[in-house]
Amino acid sequence: MISIRIPKDSDSITIGEYVAFYSAQNEVERMMAATGLSRQQVNGMKAATTTEILDYFEQAMSRGEAKHKRILKVRDMTLGFIPDFNAITLAEHVDMETYANAMYHEGKIVDYNALVSLFCILYRPVIHEHSGRYELQTYSADKVASYKEYVMELPLSCMNGALVFFLITLREYVVSTAESLATTVMSETQKEP
Repeated sequence: MISIRIPKDSDSITIGEYVAFYSAQNEVERMMAATGLSRQQVNGMKAATTTEILDYFEQAMSRGEAKHKRILKVRDMTLGFIPDFNAITLAEHVDMETYANAMYHEGKIVDYNALVSLFCILYRPVIHEHSGRYELQTYSADKVASYKEYVMELPLSCMNGALVFFLITLREYVVSTAESLATTVMSETQKEP
């Protein structure tokens, strides 16, 4: 008898499981990602059972709330979200843009590993924390390997929360830019004879 852990919502699915599921080349690999079972165990399962489990796993990914968490504990490491986007370095900016561009093609995610790389920039080890403020390990592509496995263990709800954070931030930026542009155009229009 095989015991299978089936997650109930996005809080109980990790970024690593999500990436493995959508990077899978076939149903066997998707089942391995969704259940943590070996290839041999999955191959011995009934097809109807695997279909049911895969459907449930996909539904679980869409259940739950997006949660933007600034600091999270993963096993023995504390990870923190970039506290100030106005203070990001050029290396962070270039790598985030590179990974974001690699992820998408024609509006769809095509490279799920780039998603993990992007989140390794957004969430990094906290090296100092005091009174609600924290300092992150300085970003370097060479250091990512030392904490990538921890980022992959972040809950999917956290990834969704970070994406919602970006959508809200982008919306605020667009509204602010549009208001500024409208003010400039109105000023210029009023100056004309």
